[in-house]
Amino acid sequence: TNSLFFNAIRLKFHLSTFEPQLDELKSKYDGAVREKMVYKLEKEKLQNELNALKLGTSTTLQNSTEGELGPTQTKLRELRHKEEKKKIAITTEQQRLTGSTESTNETNPRDSEFPIDTGNNPYLNRFAEDAFHRSTLTLAKEIEAHEGPISW
Repeated sequence: TNSLFFNAIRLKFHLSTFEPQLDELKSKYDGAVREKMVYKLEKEKLQNELNALKLGTSTTLQNSTEGELGPTQTKLRELRHKEEKKKIAITTEQQRLTGSTESTNETNPRDSEFPIDTGNNPYLNRFAEDAFHRSTLTLAKEIEAHEGPISW
């Protein structure tokens, strides 16, 4: 038992010599992870700017007022922008025909954007069919597989 005690003390001392190296490796790892995150953010920002240039808009004005947008929000913004152009064209045509001067509803540029609702739920019919079949089900057999709890 004495030799076991001395071996434990010797191992603790041996491990303590590696503490500075472990701390250095941990700090290097944390720095690398931070740098990788910064690169990803810069890449996403450049992709957003490239997409905006393709659409013919400036992202510097958008970024200063709205902050950074992720790829989903930028895609939704593009779709919303296209829909707004269509609506504006329709409303201007209607205003020209009717002679009214109503303005369209304006949204806050900092609002979150959601996908456009098509109104169709593809799963609705499936759930209706399943509800019919559930009411006709009955219990046929009970099986007892285990008497006690199962543990790893």
